[in-house]
Amino acid sequence: MFVYSALGPGWYLNSLSCEAGQELCFQLTEFAASFDKLSQTERELDLLQWARHLVTVGSARYLYGPRNPIAEDPGLEAAFWAFDQGLGGLLMGVLPSLTDSEAYQGRERMVTAFMKYFEAGHIKDGAQISRDRVRLEEQYGMNKQMIARSALSFIFASIVNTTTATFWMVLRLFANKKLLSIARREVAEALNASTEREGSKRLSIGILKNRCPTLVAVFRESLRIGSENFSVRLIKEDVLLADRYFLKKDAVVQIAGGIIHAAKSIWGDDADEFNPQRFLAPKAQSGGIHPAAFRGFGGGKTLCPGRHFATNEILLFAALIVHGLDMSSPDGRDIRVPRKNDRVMPVHILEPYLSQGPPESIVPIKR
Repeated sequence: MFVYSALGPGWYLNSLSCEAGQELCFQLTEFAASFDKLSQTERELDLLQWARHLVTVGSARYLYGPRNPIAEDPGLEAAFWAFDQGLGGLLMGVLPSLTDSEAYQGRERMVTAFMKYFEAGHIKDGAQISRDRVRLEEQYGMNKQMIARSALSFIFASIVNTTTATFWMVLRLFANKKLLSIARREVAEALNASTEREGSKRLSIGILKNRCPTLVAVFRESLRIGSENFSVRLIKEDVLLADRYFLKKDAVVQIAGGIIHAAKSIWGDDADEFNPQRFLAPKAQSGGIHPAAFRGFGGGKTLCPGRHFATNEILLFAALIVHGLDMSSPDGRDIRVPRKNDRVMPVHILEPYLSQGPPESIVPIKR
C-alpha cells in the first residue's frame, strides 16, 4: 500500500516526476555534448540499446543517488539487462543457475552490489521513496539480502517498461513524418506555455499532457500494441458469468491483455494496426471505449501503482527526444518499424523481434 499512496496523484508524484525528468534531460544533454566527437559510424545507434543505456543510468541515479550500484560499477548495466532478458527462464524456477546462468548471475551480481550499497550507507542520498522503502523493510524485519532483492525489483520496474515504451514511441514517431511534425509542434507549444508560466528552460508535465494530445495518443497506442500482460485472479466462490462461463471456487483465471488489445469488437477493424487516432476520436474522448479494455497497466486490484509516474516520465523523455534530436534510416529510406517479439513470456512491454542481420531499429541520430 505504501507504493500506491506514494505514487498516487499528489505533491510527491510531481516531485519524483520532476527529478526523473531532470535526470533524463541531463543524460540527453551529456549525449548531445559528446555528439560532435562521434564519427559517422558511431552516430548509427541501435535505438533500443541507446534508450536502455540512458534510462538505466538515469533511473539508478534519481532513485538511488550518485553512488548507486551502476554508477559505482558500470559493468552492472550489462548484468541488469542479462537478468531482464532471461527473466522468463528464472520464473520457471527449475535450476536457474544452470538453465539460465547468464540471467541468474546478472541478478546475483545486482543483489550483491545493492547489499554493498546499503552497507556503505549510500541510501542516504537516494530518493525519498527509496529511503522510505528501506525504512519500512527494516521495520518489518527484512534482512540485508531481502532488502537488496527488493531494491532490484523496484529498479527493474522503474527501468524496463520506461525503456521499451519510449523506444516504440520514438521509433513510431520518426517513422511517420506527419505524426512527427504534429508531435513536435505540440511539444514546442507546451514549452512556450511552460516558459510563460514557470520561466525559461522549464517544461511542465501538466502542460505537456494537456497541450500534446497526439503525443499522449501515441503513448497509449504504443502500449496497446506492445503490452500483452496477464492479470491473474483466484476464484473465491463458484460463479457463472453471462449465463455461459462457470468458474469454480479456488480456480485460477488468467486475463490476457493481448487478446483484449487485439479485439476488433472493441478497437475496430484496424485493431492490428498502429493508429493513435483511435485515442483522439470522439468515441474515445466520450468514454465510448470501456476503460477496462485498455490493459497497458493491468487492471483491478493489480493495477500498476506506478502508472502515473511512468506516464509522466515516458512522456517527458519522449518529448525531449522529439524536440531535441533527429533520426533517419542508415540506407536513406523511410525508417521501418520492426514487428514485436510475441514469442516470449510477456514480463513487460514486448521488445522488437530480432531478425537476422542488422537490427531494424538502428538509426543515425542527429542533433
